[in-house]
Amino acid sequence: MDLEAGDKVEDRRENGMKGRLAQWLRRLGAQGAALICVALALCCFAAEKEGYHMDELLSFQLSNAQFNPWIVPTQPVGRLAKFVQEEIRGESFGETVGNLADTVRDVVENRGASRLLQYRADVYPEPVWIGAEQFHDYITVGEEDAFSYLSVYFNVKDDNHPPLHFMLLHTMSSLFRDTVGPFQGCAINILAILGCCVCFFGLGALLERQGIPYRIPNRELAFFNHRIVQDIRNIISFAENPGDTDLFLQIYYKISTYISRQDALCICGIAREKNMAVLEAAIGSGQLPYQTVNACKGIAAQLKRLLLERADLAVNRILQNMGYGDYLERMEISSSKLFVLRAIARKEPSPVLFVKRLEELQKIMKEKKDKEECLFTLSTIHASKGLEYDSVYLLDIVDGIFPERVPGNPGAMKQEEADAYEEERRLFYVAVTRAKNKLFLFQWNQKTTFCQELWEEEEKAAFGRFCSAIGQGLVVEHTKLGEGVVVEVGEEKIVIQFGDRRRQFCLKSLFEHGLLKF
Repeated sequence: MDLEAGDKVEDRRENGMKGRLAQWLRRLGAQGAALICVALALCCFAAEKEGYHMDELLSFQLSNAQFNPWIVPTQPVGRLAKFVQEEIRGESFGETVGNLADTVRDVVENRGASRLLQYRADVYPEPVWIGAEQFHDYITVGEEDAFSYLSVYFNVKDDNHPPLHFMLLHTMSSLFRDTVGPFQGCAINILAILGCCVCFFGLGALLERQGIPYRIPNRELAFFNHRIVQDIRNIISFAENPGDTDLFLQIYYKISTYISRQDALCICGIAREKNMAVLEAAIGSGQLPYQTVNACKGIAAQLKRLLLERADLAVNRILQNMGYGDYLERMEISSSKLFVLRAIARKEPSPVLFVKRLEELQKIMKEKKDKEECLFTLSTIHASKGLEYDSVYLLDIVDGIFPERVPGNPGAMKQEEADAYEEERRLFYVAVTRAKNKLFLFQWNQKTTFCQELWEEEEKAAFGRFCSAIGQGLVVEHTKLGEGVVVEVGEEKIVIQFGDRRRQFCLKSLFEHGLLKF
């Protein structure tokens, strides 16, 4: 009997795995297959690569050389690298940490007379030949050098490029040690392509509803495969189909069920065997703790209420009442895609229709034929680089969306936060400079850091033009005092003659209130 029961459990597991695989393949869709083809094509190109450009070797050098950004024929091993090898690195992690603490204490106490600042590496009087093996060691990662991000930062701190790329390349080199290969850099490019998706599908949905023609160059479909989009769809679909064990296994740990993996698999087996709702099987199984049973009852009630609400309210319920928002925060997953989801959900009367609308949009974006003569173009900022348009409309230039995060105290923010913020600022500059004649910025009644910076710069430029146009003898018209002649011009103030009277004015005040015409 025990053997028969074991065989049944094994059969159910095998059938469940096959079902999950089939469901995954169905959800992957044509756009996912296209991305996989792109990734495979990149790998094929990388496999055919012969040799390396000097810039590629420089990237490996800055990423992997231990505290020695430039290999010098008279000093092949850098001073800091040799100090780390001989004075800091110990036999164990604890010894290394202790040596590092002693070095820091020595520098604080003795400053210029410390061992670190007095240390000198070997310097040869004449240049020495750097052989292939030594150069190979210089640009690769060994067992002792793996995941040494402090060294990467030291090497690139004076370089013009931000350290993220070099740290990613160092990570790949640490995973594939003692080798230099095209796939190490290619993997970074593949991840960048698959992860690069700025979503504007909410606007696409509105245009489709209104019958407004548009085209999308270099269209991105990865939005529909983003984990947040998939999770929201799966939770709503599970609410509609509470007996779907495959869906349950994809969402149970992302909402507040507090069920372990082992219990989840067992509960799904019970639900399939008895042909009942998964959460009902969990509540009646008798295998779960009292608190977990109560949590499952709460989630079951939330799922039932969810189906009776408008789609946007259902999305809020998933985030706030079912624990999914806590999951995103706990996993440090960016919630930027939720803005697009909410924009689409506001147009749908029910969550079920919302899911169907997402499927429709995915099909539209995949199959829509663009008309070249169409003058209205939807584009991401990245896709518009190098292009110009007569008029440009930038949407949602609002703190929390673009930029996604605004540092509260610029002086206290971390380097990676500063780099991310500066990258978004550069992207904003790319966007506003695409316009040849007209630029429209759409915002809400919320703070908008980028727009404020743009307006301040424009105001400074306009004030500069205003001041440079004013000179002695210029006939001007004051909005209240009438026509006059400029007789004196200073850095901050001017004097205007009105008939037999002279009046002194502040240039800034005249400009800001529009009091002077000429």
